Amino acid sequence: MHTMEHTPSPARRRPIAGLVALAALAAVAFAAWLAERPPAPLAEDAPEAGFSATRAWPHLEKIAGGGPTPVGSPGGDRIRDYLVGRLAALGLEPEVQTGVGARSFGSAIVSGLTENVVARIPGTASTGQVVLAAHYDSTTTTPGTSDDKASVAAILEIVRALRAGGEQPRNDLVILLSDGEEPGLLGAESFAAHHPLAKAGGVVINLEGPGNGAPSAVYNVTPGGTGLTGVFAASPYPVGESALIGIYRQTGFHSDLTTLEEHGFIGVDLGTAGGRAYYHHPRDTVANFDPAVLQMHGANGLALTRAALAADLPRLREPSDAAFFSAFGAVVRIPGALILPLAVLGALVVLAFAVLARVRRAASLPGMGLAVLTAAAPAGLAYAAGDRLWPLLGLLRPGYARMVYGEPYRPDLYRLALIALALALVWGWFVLLRRRFGPVALSVGALAWLAVAGVGLAGAMPGMFYYGALPALAGGLAGIAALFLNGRRPLLGRGSAHLALAVQTAAAAVGVVLLTTGARTFAAFGLALAATVMVLLVLAAFAALPVLAAATPAAAATAATPDTAATPATPTAPTTPATAGASEGPGAARSLQGRLRAAAGPVGAAVLAVALVAAGLVYDQFDGQRPEAAHLAYVLDGESGQAHWVTSDERLHPWAAGLTPEVSGSWTLPLPYGMSPAHTGKAVAAGLPAPEVSVLSRRQEGAETVTRVRVRSLRDAYQLNLHADRPARAGAIRVDGRPGVPLPQPEEEPGEGEWPFEAQFFAPPGAGVEFELRTSGAPTLLATDMTIGLDGLDGYRPRPATVDLTSSTGGLPTDAVVVVGRIRTP
Repeated sequence: MHTMEHTPSPARRRPIAGLVALAALAAVAFAAWLAERPPAPLAEDAPEAGFSATRAWPHLEKIAGGGPTPVGSPGGDRIRDYLVGRLAALGLEPEVQTGVGARSFGSAIVSGLTENVVARIPGTASTGQVVLAAHYDSTTTTPGTSDDKASVAAILEIVRALRAGGEQPRNDLVILLSDGEEPGLLGAESFAAHHPLAKAGGVVINLEGPGNGAPSAVYNVTPGGTGLTGVFAASPYPVGESALIGIYRQTGFHSDLTTLEEHGFIGVDLGTAGGRAYYHHPRDTVANFDPAVLQMHGANGLALTRAALAADLPRLREPSDAAFFSAFGAVVRIPGALILPLAVLGALVVLAFAVLARVRRAASLPGMGLAVLTAAAPAGLAYAAGDRLWPLLGLLRPGYARMVYGEPYRPDLYRLALIALALALVWGWFVLLRRRFGPVALSVGALAWLAVAGVGLAGAMPGMFYYGALPALAGGLAGIAALFLNGRRPLLGRGSAHLALAVQTAAAAVGVVLLTTGARTFAAFGLALAATVMVLLVLAAFAALPVLAAATPAAAATAATPDTAATPATPTAPTTPATAGASEGPGAARSLQGRLRAAAGPVGAAVLAVALVAAGLVYDQFDGQRPEAAHLAYVLDGESGQAHWVTSDERLHPWAAGLTPEVSGSWTLPLPYGMSPAHTGKAVAAGLPAPEVSVLSRRQEGAETVTRVRVRSLRDAYQLNLHADRPARAGAIRVDGRPGVPLPQPEEEPGEGEWPFEAQFFAPPGAGVEFELRTSGAPTLLATDMTIGLDGLDGYRPRPATVDLTSSTGGLPTDAVVVVGRIRTP
């Protein structure tokens, strides 16, 4: 037996080494993901000064074990009383702050009567106060286990841990368990505007629940509070990155920290970032919440609070914002002054790599230029594929179209499909163009995109700059090292190629970890926003391109010049018509065979992506535990007696389609946030009393008409809305004889609709709500009141067991009964 016949040739050894390097990169990325998983929950007998999810769990069962508890509901009152009792049992003196909060969202005014639970622990040498906050109300569609009752239960355990052994904090601690967050941050607004403790400002640790799964991550840090990243680093399980902050602030999502920030506080939002499908969902129950997630959330919340309580709080305010990210349980913080220099350095290193590649004849200038241009193709295709994935899934499974936050119950296979597709696009781009431009030129093209992204983000969104700058810097340095190691006279002989690949793999790991971690972070927004995730994954594949190149077999054994990434210093001749059209025979056969081997990687990744999507459709089936959703509401015009069934669903479920068969045309009755239904159907008018709209007075002050109007529900409404046919320039809201709360100015100019002014009031008292409006001319007014629950209405058929309520989105909630009332003049 001749052993030489079984020894792999150099051409085959290189792809094997590349595949090993590729597997190593995948293992590093997987390890980074594992580092973000929650720990096992600590038992009841855990150290008293630590956080135990087992000890917190009974609180969660008590406050989240029932149905929805929106602001003003009897269930909310029971939670309020429980919280007061538990804080008192811990030796605090809690108070219930009852007040009116009012804010604007878009062109609408949102207000309501709230009851915050507030307590204080004085510090021994206070430099300010730390506000530990969460909200105890839910939307009308969910028990709110993750949003935000798990955080409330965690705070009760955090306070117990802080009180254990007589621990006395340096700084003052204020516990704020707010009410009315879901309709519009109303409890936090009431606290910030009217409570004496709010006048001193402070640092906020706000615990939230954007989903019901791990990890517990910092997703927002207020501007000017960069020093809080040091507090964040004290977490036992730190997860978070500054890249998410700018995106979060542009999405329209808010938390209680939003309004506290407007009143001078700085702080962080810490939230459970997984399980987006359960956000505001009827199945956000205790049974669907993992104790391990509570352990991570509460332990991080306790550590953040302890670190803030021990800090010199004024020093946490920093004028410039830093970039930060977490990886493998550590937090990396980059001062704001270094962001632009690092981005420029990354670009200069990539430029130096390109110059050296040209000098050493490893790549041509035209080849590198065309590589940069053609690299737009995989990035653009990836963005388009991510943008169309959720609509495509909605076509294949119509129930997905009614999941309003664009996320299925079990999205993991779909997310793996995105990874496979990004890999296929970048790897396919490389295989198609490798023989024409050469692997070094394509590496320069990929790194150029990372470098440009780093510089651009440093100027536009500094918190995201590291997505491009750090992979470009690492990749450029590794490329330069590889050119020296694989030159015509290798520094280490035959071992130079392996050392070069090791260096490039280590550099690629920087980009792969940063960008795949970022992709997982942005995945928290749901598959509907997969386009951004796909771009990050393509950038990760760009960072890994030298490893992909090394894992790609030579396309043709008969090529005139070597075609391998293991020897990047060797120039690769462009394919000419003569060489492309090889004559028939053994050489041509070997050439075709080589090209098929080279295409195996990208084709396999593409096939895997399709298979994963198909498997996801099989795996993520709707059933009794994970039902479909359908939106339906009832609207009655109290004056005309006309009634309609309405839905916001574009794709109708058969259960709702029978009641709403008509595509909505010219809808004139006002609904929350100027909503127009997607489909309607005639309904039997119910004998429901319309809200009273009584004009108390009207006077002229210069060019303005001042109108005082009282709106009162005759059916114990959850929500009252006042609408006017012209905008209000100023005014006030009064309840129960309390001092008036100024009418907030809309964030946006009202639209051109018939009712451009809208003021919502939640949890209205039986005596009604008084509004004062200053308008140009006398307004025409009407009001709507809203209750929740369709049972008893003529023609209504209860939902099947496999159809659930649609998650709340801030518009007209599902199962709402809306009655419209007109002016009644005294």
